[in-house]
Amino acid sequence: MRPGRHAQRLDHYDLLRTLQDMYGLPPLGTSARRTGLPAAALGPAATIGAPPMPF
Repeated sequence: MRPGRHAQRLDHYDLLRTLQDMYGLPPLGTSARRTGLPAAALGPAATIGAPPMPF
């Protein structure tokens, strides 16, 4: 995604939902109503699996 104005509004809840999805965590609160960041915004991270959890 290029810097500038975009039709889709993104905020910290979208980022949180993306991280929850990447790590297989259940969505909580307001992030549960969000879809997360579009794949174009993630770049190469969209094709790489999340690292294993340390616990």
